[in-house]
Amino acid sequence: MRARGAWHEVSLSLFALLVSVIVFGCEGFGGRSKVAQGERYRPEDSRYETFFASVHEHQAASASWTTDAKNAKRPLASALGLQADASDSTVVSATRARARKAPGKGATLDLASTRVTPVAGGGDSALYSAVEQTMRLELDRARKLQAAHDRLDGLAKEGAELHRMADREYENSGAQKADEKKTQKSRELRRELAGAEDVVRTLARRAASDVDDVEDFLDDLASALAVDGSGPARSRPRNRTRPRRFEEQPKPEPPSSPAPVETPKVDAKSEAPKSPPRPVQKVETPRPKPVEKPTGAAPEDSMDLPTRPVVVTEAPVPEAEP
Repeated sequence: MRARGAWHEVSLSLFALLVSVIVFGCEGFGGRSKVAQGERYRPEDSRYETFFASVHEHQAASASWTTDAKNAKRPLASALGLQADASDSTVVSATRARARKAPGKGATLDLASTRVTPVAGGGDSALYSAVEQTMRLELDRARKLQAAHDRLDGLAKEGAELHRMADREYENSGAQKADEKKTQKSRELRRELAGAEDVVRTLARRAASDVDDVEDFLDDLASALAVDGSGPARSRPRNRTRPRRFEEQPKPEPPSSPAPVETPKVDAKSEAPKSPPRPVQKVETPRPKPVEKPTGAAPEDSMDLPTRPVVVTEAPVPEAEP
């Protein structure tokens, strides 16, 4: 019996030692990162410092998101006699019940002006005032959440790129892999990068979901104030494909005006009106004067010409007819 008991104690000791080795190995090499536990990680490489500082800043800011949601609904919950942490559906149902008891035909809720306007006069002014306060606080919270979502989405992309860079540097480190200290630091850095990337993606999804909750809550409030029997809160499925109204939507481009008709360029030289052609005047060349036959001696300026005997013949005179 003693031998069996001693062997049992030895077995338990070995089991405890094995568990401690496994736990230590997981924490030392592949355990949970410091970033995942909400701690600020300070890398030795300054290239990663700004990224980890931004991640920790968003982690700290997200801690107040739940409190912000309660504070936004507090004015309306207080007017309805509810607890500050009452669910959205509870607040909407109580709003609908009280709006139906008020005189008049309900009210309209305008998100652009953050005003509640009675439809036919009367109504519950205290309720409408509380709805307006809650609506302004919810809209402000949604805008902050949307801005946080956009920054977190950018951080997730930056973290993925930094993680790839750290992996490439480790693969190309060559002989430095033999240095156990440097290898351990590289492994730690890459583990923290992976943890930080997972944290910011989770926070981004949560921020987007909270923005959707604000949209649904305000839509349900508008339905409750209308007193038109539109049904209980959250009776419709969410339309995740719709653009969030709290995002800055791209401004529509102005309608394009018709392209101006290009008039062909007129060359003054080539397109100038041509004057009618002038009539061609015939130039009469002077006819040569007939050469006079010399009757006597040759003129003085012809002394250099050879002289020929001038023969004078008399033409016969025709006789007159009887």
